[in-house]
Parts: sequence; C-alpha cells; structure tokens
Amino acid sequence: MFTAIKKLDIRWSDDFFYRYENIKNKRTYAVSYGEKRWLTISLMLGLCDRAKFFMLDEPTVGIDIQYRMLLWELIDRIVSEGRTVLFSTHLFDELTRKNIPFSMLSKHGIFHYDDMKQFIASNLAETPEEAFLKVIMSERKTNERQC
Repeated sequence: MFTAIKKLDIRWSDDFFYRYENIKNKRTYAVSYGEKRWLTISLMLGLCDRAKFFMLDEPTVGIDIQYRMLLWELIDRIVSEGRTVLFSTHLFDELTRKNIPFSMLSKHGIFHYDDMKQFIASNLAETPEEAFLKVIMSERKTNERQC
C-alpha cells in the first residue's frame, strides 16, 4: 500500500487526492459512473510504472468537468515522462485543448494531422465540426457515386 501511495504522490496533484478523499468511503452505489471511471483510469495511469503505452477508448465519457480536467492533467504528466497515450474521442474540444497531433479514421483510410488548425485548414473549414462534416459528406458523395 505504501508503494502505491508513493507512486500516486508523484503523479497526482493535491486536487486529485482531494477528489479521491471525497469518494473513497462512499458505498459503491453512491459513487457516480463518472467518478468510478475517473478513479479507475487515474489509478491505472498513476500506478502502471512499467507501461510505456496506454490506449484509452473515450476516457472522459461520462466524467464531470472537474474530474475530466484532472484526468487531462494526469495524461499530460504521463506524456511528459516519455510515455505514449493514444485515445479515441468524439469530442473535438479534447483535440483542441493543446496542439496535439491526431489521426482521423474513415472509410477512405487514416488521415494524420499535426493539430486541429491543420485539420480545419486542410478541409477549408472554419470550425472542427464543419471540417468533420466536410470529410463525412465527401465520403458520402463518393459512396453515392459508386452505387
């Protein structure tokens, strides 16, 4: 137990421990889905020292904003340690919070972007949502022509 606390102390901020203290003695049914999800992911990221690569499927789904921001803080810390975090998301603001490279999967392949600005510019759009719709609509038109 002492080793686990030492590991978390390195990666978790005071805010993490404060949030953890608020939920640790609650009955399982009294802890929200988002709190459970936040705690599980945060413990995994905080305790898995030997892992060099993490793959997270929509890690912030169902998580309240305060827990969500703490999770991104932890992911940033993990990345700063030289480890890789790959995640899927449907939320564009998660891709715009920092200038991070990302890939978009579609029926026509995998498209790589240096950051959200490049994604928007390369699709001649003004917003991430508009760029996304242009990509999707161009795929739809291509499929309709093939039929």
